[in-house]
Amino acid sequence: MKIAADSEIVNVERDVIGLLLARPELLDSVTEHIKSPSYFSSPQLREIFAAISDLGVNDEAIEVNTVAAELDKRGKLKKIGGRTALTDYMQGAVSASNISANCRLIVESYRRRVISDELNKLTRTDPALESAEIINRLELLLTKLQAPQTYELETLGSLATEFGEEQQRGLQGEYLETRIVELNRAITGLFKGDLTIVAAPPSMGKTSFCLDLCLYNAALGKRSIYFAIDETRRAIVQRGIANYTGFRPSCNYSESARQEELKKISEGIKAISQRDSVYVCDRAGLSALDIRSIVRRVKRQDGLDLVVIDYIQQVRGHRKYERRDLEVGDISTTLKEIAKENNIAMVAVSQLNREYSQSDINPKGGKFGFPRPSQLRDSGVVEQDANLILFPYNVIEAIRKRGWTEGNRAYDYEAAQNLQHGAERSFIIIAKNKIGPTGNVECLFNPRRMLFYNWNK
Repeated sequence: MKIAADSEIVNVERDVIGLLLARPELLDSVTEHIKSPSYFSSPQLREIFAAISDLGVNDEAIEVNTVAAELDKRGKLKKIGGRTALTDYMQGAVSASNISANCRLIVESYRRRVISDELNKLTRTDPALESAEIINRLELLLTKLQAPQTYELETLGSLATEFGEEQQRGLQGEYLETRIVELNRAITGLFKGDLTIVAAPPSMGKTSFCLDLCLYNAALGKRSIYFAIDETRRAIVQRGIANYTGFRPSCNYSESARQEELKKISEGIKAISQRDSVYVCDRAGLSALDIRSIVRRVKRQDGLDLVVIDYIQQVRGHRKYERRDLEVGDISTTLKEIAKENNIAMVAVSQLNREYSQSDINPKGGKFGFPRPSQLRDSGVVEQDANLILFPYNVIEAIRKRGWTEGNRAYDYEAAQNLQHGAERSFIIIAKNKIGPTGNVECLFNPRRMLFYNWNK
């Protein structure tokens, strides 16, 4: 599209206003492109368009006399040059055949003006603003400006047909599954555009659960980013190898590793390399804005389905906050926005507060001390933002955390009843589910492979 000079744009704007005065039936066509009076560069033409739009909304006649009366009521008639100016605009209007092209020129001019004004405002009026925040605001502005300018309408029947087709193909591509079949049945999956919180005490398997989400979905052709803010990339690689081989990561590089074990490591490396669609970022001190920028770049260049943040309390806010819970709440809101903007499943690992350690545990009596959403650290906004809250829970590990080992009644009962060939009884607690039921899904945890899987396997 050829970019018009400022004087040319004003002439185009005058022509559109003149056509609306001469042929008011064109208003709907114009407003498909021009959403508000601010699209006009001329202050006088903004006032006229505002008056015309309001008359149209109120289903009143649009002509020189009614528009003049509306402007006079607002005290704007003299500002635009009086009734004579309205008549001149109407008489100077050309053919309506090019009105759509003229509207697009006005929109293009408006976009450029908004970008220029915003950049000037960010760099001149707020010198203390960090460059990351300036970039973020500009990216948000550009995303908004790039949104379609017209809206497609569909009948309820066509939407119902589309819904039926989605059900037939299982909503493929709209959500990501876990390795645990019963959990998938309960939650359907991790939907794109949603924020899932995965929380647990230390050593309960939350990192293992989330990394396996990436590895499992890599085998299904999905691409993901794992932000290992709390771990090194080497630790993540070791966890990945253990996931495929069952070879404990603490031994991966020891001198005592046997040739057979080294072979397993090679097999794990090969398996990971063949499904090389999991990006890892272990940079410390990442902000939510840094994450947004990285996600957008990967989504644009390679496509993206899943993002895991391990963990949310390690992410920095982009400004100063009065309290830490306000900062974490702002971060969780930003992560949810990122999920919607990029149509990805967002999973954030969270810690629990100290209240959790007071929970009663008695497996024989059916008391496991499962966490609750209110026990999320800095939980307020995080709990509200989450579409789904999951608590991985390893029963025997929860008992060990109390300092109970062999000889303790609770430990001996759990070990005798529910340790199966080295696998440990676990649960995935669905503590919040916006589109379905909550509840507990029983499963097993393999400590060697560091993954949760179906109870019946």
